[in-house]
Amino acid sequence: MNTERQQEDMVMGDILIHAANETEYYQKYFSAREGQKDNYELAEFPFLTRQTVQRERSRFLGGRYQRHPDIEYLLMKRSFGISGSPMEVYWDSRDEVNSQTGLWEYRKERFHITADDKCCVFRTAEYAGNKIMDDMPKRLNRDGKILSFTMRDLSADRLQWCLDTINEFNPDWMCLPPSVALMMAESMEAKGQSPPPGLRYIELCGEMLDAQTETMIREAFQVQTGNVYITEAAGAVAASCTHGHLHIFPENAAVEIIRDGKSVRNEEGDIYITSLQNTAMPLIRLETGDRGALLDISCPCGQTAPVLRLNRGRKCSFITTA
Repeated sequence: MNTERQQEDMVMGDILIHAANETEYYQKYFSAREGQKDNYELAEFPFLTRQTVQRERSRFLGGRYQRHPDIEYLLMKRSFGISGSPMEVYWDSRDEVNSQTGLWEYRKERFHITADDKCCVFRTAEYAGNKIMDDMPKRLNRDGKILSFTMRDLSADRLQWCLDTINEFNPDWMCLPPSVALMMAESMEAKGQSPPPGLRYIELCGEMLDAQTETMIREAFQVQTGNVYITEAAGAVAASCTHGHLHIFPENAAVEIIRDGKSVRNEEGDIYITSLQNTAMPLIRLETGDRGALLDISCPCGQTAPVLRLNRGRKCSFITTA
């Protein structure tokens, strides 16, 4: 076994021990377990639904994060809700920073993008701390590097306002769902507008992305594009290489493909995620609502990290609104 694999196994072992011993949900689940309390296997843990996490959210939160001083580090993140079950996940802000390390390395190595570059982001909602700011059309962060917009009410007029604001801000890169990027491209074409002159990279996330859509976005904005698979429970899960394959960030997440209740490889099934960085609210074997396959292939890019292929279609066919 190589050193890299040993380190990954140690990280997995640590998060399983932490979850089983520090959270009420898993403590109760393993209460009748005989034997060691410092050695757990992933297969021993139950599959989690998003509904369970929402319904019993406080029982997944580690005990020390429910009191001072660690409660001060809590950060709430909310999922898109595309799967029909929007979910709130708590992170230790220090863990959340660590979960972004691999993604920032990816941005720097492939696209020469760093945290010093100006960015425009489209989000489901804006927050002041953990409070949702419903009526905030845009927000510039403290250091003036990140200009974010909410995806609420993307009418033609508001989309044009966003484009004008983005051009004035002149970002180095943008992070947004493919559908929003396509809407912006169509609006630019209709108005005869050019993309921001300083724009060098677009990161696409939050939705299924096919090659044709990515090509259209790349050509419309005349920049490089990257495809990133992100979940609120685990952070950055995978990112595309130069050959279009999504390689998993093994330091952030363990990915399982479940079919008929069993873990499979090279077959389509439901995607389940285990967060390896989130110690505040460790979620083990959580369903994502997405479908895909883990492929045992040798990628020409040279990366050895597993390849995740996302497939169209989700387990549910509804979206729950307020």
